[in-house]
Amino acid sequence: MKKTGYFLFALLLSVTACKFEENPYSYSRECNDGTYRTEDGILKYISGRKDKELALSDNYATVKQEITYIGQTSENILPDSVLLYGHTFAKTEEDLYFREKPITFDMFKSHAVVVSNNGLQQAPTQFITSNVLAVGESFKNTLPLNINTHYYIKSFVVTGYFDKDNNKPVYKHIAYNPLTLELTTKNSKDRWVSATTPLDQVDEGDRPENFIDGEYRGGISFVYKDQLYMAQGHSETPMGNSIIIRRYNPETNKWDETPFSSNELDNLENFHSGVAFVIEKAEIGNNNKRDCLYIGMGVRSDGSYSKDFYRLDLEKNEWVQIAGPGAHMQGNRPPQDFPLNAGYKGVAFSINGVGYVGLGKTGPDNSSIIKDFVSYSPSSEEYAYGEWRKAESFRGGQRMGASVFKIGNNVYIVGGMNQNGDFPTDVWMCQRTGNDRDPQITWTRRADLKYTYKDLAGVEHEESVPGRQNAVGFNIGEMGYFGTGNDADTVYRDMYRYNPALNKWERRANYAAEYVENDDQAPFFERKKFTTGKHVCEAVGGGIQIGKDIFKAYVGTGWDNKGNYNHGDNNFWLYLP
Repeated sequence: MKKTGYFLFALLLSVTACKFEENPYSYSRECNDGTYRTEDGILKYISGRKDKELALSDNYATVKQEITYIGQTSENILPDSVLLYGHTFAKTEEDLYFREKPITFDMFKSHAVVVSNNGLQQAPTQFITSNVLAVGESFKNTLPLNINTHYYIKSFVVTGYFDKDNNKPVYKHIAYNPLTLELTTKNSKDRWVSATTPLDQVDEGDRPENFIDGEYRGGISFVYKDQLYMAQGHSETPMGNSIIIRRYNPETNKWDETPFSSNELDNLENFHSGVAFVIEKAEIGNNNKRDCLYIGMGVRSDGSYSKDFYRLDLEKNEWVQIAGPGAHMQGNRPPQDFPLNAGYKGVAFSINGVGYVGLGKTGPDNSSIIKDFVSYSPSSEEYAYGEWRKAESFRGGQRMGASVFKIGNNVYIVGGMNQNGDFPTDVWMCQRTGNDRDPQITWTRRADLKYTYKDLAGVEHEESVPGRQNAVGFNIGEMGYFGTGNDADTVYRDMYRYNPALNKWERRANYAAEYVENDDQAPFFERKKFTTGKHVCEAVGGGIQIGKDIFKAYVGTGWDNKGNYNHGDNNFWLYLP
């Protein structure tokens, strides 16, 4: 019997063991059976066969394992269920092993990031069986490491059973992967690069090209196949009668000279401040599956609100209206109206082939701000262009101008403005539940917007973060980023990074901040990266992965704290984590 698993370590790292590569930030290594053994050498568990390549940034190592089978009866394979699994890390190989007896959950919390079957850092409420750990079931955790430090890392599992009479888990054995990985962390970059950044500070190939459409705010951005797309921004002049999508190539750092795609609309039906999501391999009829963009809602050219939706086949560059007056019958199947009221400044995302749309403002005053969500399935036996269904409302209440980033299959909603005109700092994680016929979602509250830092004396402090709307949100690898935006009085430039495994936020360099060597040696709030930069709201951005080990993000457009558009020189910035 075998189980297959994979370990993905994400880090800007220099490898000091295994096979060396020309690129010092990636590695590939074959291992043997990947069997897990106790310290006395007894086989307990069979798992992964290969370490794979990935990279992220500075002082975090992200680990992913897919567990595809657990033997329950064979000789020497532990029949108990897996209760906990994770990774230990230490500066010496000898310190990787847990020495405390008996085994308790608290001992893991103090030595490693431990993830239970619900993906959170807490003791499991039930044991994990082979039926739960099916093909594709995975866990991810992110180890907080010091920069410029050599580490040893080893994965482990803890087995046992859940004592229902006493309502607690009983831990019996710890088994370790025979492989010990080694890596050396590098310095964080945490810096912004523009088209005019001096070449003595950055490679010429890293300088991004400015956005070519001039004044532009309230747009939509999305990432597809490692490229960034922007659509439906506006200025104070009429927007024209076409949906226009621009594409940016991060490898060449250039915008396409002509729009990637455009779709002419009837007079006054064009819109800004809408929403969009991408579904790959969406069923579009006649057994055809295509990668598709879905875009809609927003404010029309005449100031009215839209609830129309359009589908763009990203592979064939073909448009069709799927909701609204221009949507047509397909055989005997009618199009389905979008079930929410027309509105703008909502959010949209997709999880496992299903789209979700919600939040936003549907009327002239704040009482029209909503908390509702609907799901969208691309195929339907009843409707021509897929089916909309009611989904669970946002647990944070009514919100408009919120920001979204997605890490794996978890979506995080941050910020926005509520019906009272307040700007909450709560953060909510959305996960898909149910099956394709009933693709529901659940909401889990995560760490609010606040962060800790250490002063030059090493004393730790906690700081709150002002709430806001119209901010940018994006992911870089396994990390979420949030920043810029505005409240009723202020336009912001500060940026923050979220670690989902540790459920913590940290301060990062302000948008477009000035780069200064040895900036971290200054007092925290006097550093240039926190005292310089551009104030901007209604900007757009996205995180990009190029190949296996290059991660970056782009942010641009919008308008500033003086009511001016962020256009012309340096309106589009590259962020290096």
